[in-house]
Amino acid sequence: MPIAGLMAEIPGADLCDKLKILENQANSLGIAKNVNIFMELSFLALPVLPSVRITDKGLFKLDID
Repeated sequence: MPIAGLMAEIPGADLCDKLKILENQANSLGIAKNVNIFMELSFLALPVLPSVRITDKGLFKLDID
């Protein structure tokens, strides 16, 4: 997303259409249809969540017991 990685400059309906195209391409590459790969990738970068995370500073593994 061009605005702070969070917002687009195009109407929501157009953005939805583009996302559907990307999802179809991901499915054609072997990503299961019941997996929202783009949502999973967006959460992967949140270092505040437990487990392994990737940030611009590198890979982090958090062990919280």
